[in-house]
Amino acid sequence: MSVSLSAIACITTRVDLDTCCNLINVAEGVMAGAKTAVAASIATAIPTAMTGAAYFIEADKTVLATARKNSFNQPSNA
Repeated sequence: MSVSLSAIACITTRVDLDTCCNLINVAEGVMAGAKTAVAASIATAIPTAMTGAAYFIEADKTVLATARKNSFNQPSNA
């Protein structure tokens, strides 16, 4: 069982029980919201990064294929 800072603050300042429970509930709500926000950020960032990587990989393939094609079709310098 972990003890939150809000619970310690309630004990040390002798806040009434209702106020103490409200503070703990608010702190737990804030942590839950923060965890959800982090998860949402990661869920958004991963597909975006994968799309960007796919774009650059495809562009690289195109550039290399064009360079290969052009290297075999060099006009003579005569």
